[in-house]
Amino acid sequence: MARTPSTSLTGRTFTRRSALKHGAAITAAAGFAGAFGAKAPSVFAAPNLIQGDVTLEVWGGVPPETGPQALIDAFMAANPGVTVNYTRYVNDDTGNTQLDTALQGGTAIDLFFTYSIPRLAQRANAGAAADLTAYIDADTDIRGWIDETEGIFNQDGVFHSLPTTREPNFVLINQRLLEEAGATAPEAGWTVDDFVALAEQLTTDVGYGAYSPPDTARATLGPDYWYKAGGTESNFDDPAFAENLERHKGMIDAGTAFPWTDVLAQDLRAYAQTPFLIEQDALWITSSFSLRYVADKEEYPHDFVTTFAPMPVP
Repeated sequence: MARTPSTSLTGRTFTRRSALKHGAAITAAAGFAGAFGAKAPSVFAAPNLIQGDVTLEVWGGVPPETGPQALIDAFMAANPGVTVNYTRYVNDDTGNTQLDTALQGGTAIDLFFTYSIPRLAQRANAGAAADLTAYIDADTDIRGWIDETEGIFNQDGVFHSLPTTREPNFVLINQRLLEEAGATAPEAGWTVDDFVALAEQLTTDVGYGAYSPPDTARATLGPDYWYKAGGTESNFDDPAFAENLERHKGMIDAGTAFPWTDVLAQDLRAYAQTPFLIEQDALWITSSFSLRYVADKEEYPHDFVTTFAPMPVP
């Protein structure tokens, strides 16, 4: 990472590496306020570590106009002298490779957002993410929240990040296709078998019932499901993965799920809004980041109502 001296940091030279260490706590704290309603004055105010004018380079996977820029503008307004530049990378395999290459190649990046635990662990192990534990311990509000909240990622008590939001998955449903099939929206407690049956019911000559089935391996094994306990071996030999793949293949073979060949050809692995919004599939498992596409009727014109169902249980 480039070391470009900028200004003083409590008597020491302020470099991009020190910005990564101190700035990451700032960005995490700002996101924490937005997501969890902490008191804005204490969270938006930068620690008294930065003196003079400072520019921070931030990379994230969300378009700036859909939230990040408003957060950055509020942070800069509360911290005169701190300028934040936001660079968007696309949160798919290609975009994440771009970010990893930039981190390893010395591109000026002070802070970055990561969107999965496996990628976060990989970047922390590669030395791309600073140890924030001391800064977390120094903030009683954040430390208390971490102690009271389940599931915040750390490696043997070492924190390299803080979550800025929680994005639960849900099922989006084309209401018109649901009604035409004589079906009703599922309620809490419906099962994966119910999902497969509904996808079959919603399949037509011109559209698939579902984009894909639920990831039951993740639901069964937990967020760190790629790895065995200890984190040194892959966990793909667990029967849950084979069961999940066989279900998905069975639906594709039956014509009730979107073909994987088309997923690859259209590069839909990260962003699969188009098939749903042009009515090529009726059920789409996604998260809140996709709602911007559903609401954008200029880019994705459609005249059906989108309804929701909770995730089916394994």
